[in-house]
Amino acid sequence: MDLTTVLGLVAGSLTTIAYFPQVLKTWRSRSAEGMSWSMLIVLCAGIALWLIYGLYAHDAPVILANLFTLIFSSTILVMKVWYEVVPHWNVKAQVVTLNSASSETLIMPEAPMQEWCLETDIAFIPPEPEQTSPAA
Repeated sequence: MDLTTVLGLVAGSLTTIAYFPQVLKTWRSRSAEGMSWSMLIVLCAGIALWLIYGLYAHDAPVILANLFTLIFSSTILVMKVWYEVVPHWNVKAQVVTLNSASSETLIMPEAPMQEWCLETDIAFIPPEPEQTSPAA
């Protein structure tokens, strides 16, 4: 094994291992909120292309590094889908009657219930009594 191959394997190992802490953090926190959708998709596509390039070039360091990096980055992307998209698929349906005279119904997704309150600084000031004038 020549020095160039060793250098490529060490560099590829370091850049691949760099993704492992992010995979662990995403797994433990059950959230990939800080990860951009576009960044993850473009990153996975670019790594896949590097893997294909390595296969065509018969370059072991490029193949190995990008194979494991693609596994890690795809894992993060799958967890992002699992934690952010899948929970919204379980939306309950609500049947709404459009017209009481007909049997037309519409099935609408039920909006998630949100608690909210309106905070205001309104004070009630009672009206002043009317001034009565002497009868003319």
